[in-house]
Amino acid sequence: MPGFIARIKPCGPEGKKVAITIEGFPPLILPRTEAEGLREGQVLSEEQIRELWERAELSKAWEASLHLLKFRPRSEQEIRARLRRKFPPEIVEKTIISLREKGLVDDRLFARYWVESRREFKPSGFKKLRYELRSKGISPEIIREVLGNLDFAEEAYKAALKKAQRWQSLDEFSFKKKMADFLARQGFSFEIIEEVVPKVWREIQREE
Repeated sequence: MPGFIARIKPCGPEGKKVAITIEGFPPLILPRTEAEGLREGQVLSEEQIRELWERAELSKAWEASLHLLKFRPRSEQEIRARLRRKFPPEIVEKTIISLREKGLVDDRLFARYWVESRREFKPSGFKKLRYELRSKGISPEIIREVLGNLDFAEEAYKAALKKAQRWQSLDEFSFKKKMADFLARQGFSFEIIEEVVPKVWREIQREE
């Protein structure tokens, strides 16, 4: 049904938003730029009210997305899953399209970021990285692309060195078992573990 604007009130930091009260409808919050041309007492059709509601929801969804991206890059699936908790599907998809068009969401760039972050702070094997990227909604094509050129033997070696000092007082059997179990949990293959564990054991023995 039609309604009229009972009140328009500045709100938010520095008055950059306005709260719009339409008789018979819940209040709407819009950026001031989105409310240009509206005035108190103005009669709005049902279609105009629906358009205002959509603009208000899109604005909130956009701000929610930027808040998520403030902490780290996100995959499309991550953003979509979080937005779906609060917004209807059509608002979510329009927001995703806008983020994609502005280069704020890019699954290929996200996958590269994720892998490089793991390489720096927590070296992981192919299986674990593939699982993590799949869980973020990254396509098989992109996963193959970003993982295809990695030297996982080198990644396993880096991961093992970080643990080696902690276990250097163990006997050979205990050291190798702990290290093999650790590398397996990090997603490295049996073949790589067989190659890396003896190598690291020999190195810490030479250091003593």
